[in-house]
Amino acid sequence: MAQHVTLLNVLEGVVPRRAVALTVRGGPVQAWLFDHRVYLRTRLTLISPAWTATVSSPDGTRAYEMPRTRHLLGFADGRSVRLEIEGL
Repeated sequence: MAQHVTLLNVLEGVVPRRAVALTVRGGPVQAWLFDHRVYLRTRLTLISPAWTATVSSPDGTRAYEMPRTRHLLGFADGRSVRLEIEGL
């Protein structure tokens, strides 16, 4: 249950104090490492790798929880977007 609370907080832009901010190259994504998981906040639709949980808001912002990974694939405006997370 704690992960779901964390995910909802990330969606709202509130991250845990112990979360480590990560740099994402390739698109408009905010990312944090917390409790051995990666949390992402973005308007992109992420398709790879598979996420373990996601929530979205009415304005199109999404939050994702996924295992530690450096490479992501998403979609924005019908185009594929390759992303790389630095700092893992």
